[in-house]
Amino acid sequence: ILIPVYNRDVTLLVSSLAKLIAQEKIISEIILLDDASEPDIDLLNTKLAEAGFIYYFRNQTNLGRENTRKLLAQKANYPHLLFLDCDVKIANPDFIAKYAEQAKINTPVCTGGLLYDEERPEQCKYKLHWKYGRERETKVNSGDGIFLSSNFLMQKDLFLNLSLDVNLTQYGHEDTLIGIELKKRGIPVLTIDARVVHEGLEENSVFIKKSLRAVENLIVLEEVAGPDLLKEHIRLYRWYKKFSSLYLTALIEKLEALFHKLIMKNLHSCNPGLKYFDWMRLAHFTRLKKVQGKERINQ
Repeated sequence: ILIPVYNRDVTLLVSSLAKLIAQEKIISEIILLDDASEPDIDLLNTKLAEAGFIYYFRNQTNLGRENTRKLLAQKANYPHLLFLDCDVKIANPDFIAKYAEQAKINTPVCTGGLLYDEERPEQCKYKLHWKYGRERETKVNSGDGIFLSSNFLMQKDLFLNLSLDVNLTQYGHEDTLIGIELKKRGIPVLTIDARVVHEGLEENSVFIKKSLRAVENLIVLEEVAGPDLLKEHIRLYRWYKKFSSLYLTALIEKLEALFHKLIMKNLHSCNPGLKYFDWMRLAHFTRLKKVQGKERINQ
């Protein structure tokens, strides 16, 4: 069980996993790799390694989630890797049992799905992240074979042989990269009912900023995967290609600029509209593509 850690106390998550492992009597290990978190968080999580089957390591500099996952896989001693994000909690008591069942039959890759709390956050500043998670991320893993990396099992050899050496300098779409590599190899993604609950909602301003950075990674992924594969995985990119074919991207961009203040006001409200969120991100991607086109002409 491999957990990339960044600025989060994972004591409860690891304790839950250790309890389930003991119940199922599964020979396994839990490896934590801290990606240069703040010292106080590092100190808290270091104590978890006191158990004989829990190991704790630390990156001296921040390497990002995908590089940290690769290092974790290299440290693993067993042939099946169960990756979990550090900001989740276990939703079902049979979580480990269901993944162990897939490991026994040597399933190449499967993912368990993601949940967000049903109860709305009281503060409006968390509602955009909560609404996006509830309406978009929980539906991704509804059996449609799209890869979501909050929790997934993969054969160690398969993971280490994936071509993940792509320069994603910003947060976002690391799961898309894995999904694309699996698709290229013709390896299906099995979805099982082993969901985890996402914790730690981000404030609207932070979530918007990180989401726009994630859009920038689409430029890199477009070069790696090509338009057809990217359209299969990314809804926003499908919309871009559709509007581009109708020569409407410039209009999308101009209208978003005109109404940007109103859009931002809505996204920070108690009832943010995801269509406005999509519109803003689509306009951002359109501007990036325009800059990319100009750079190619200058070359």
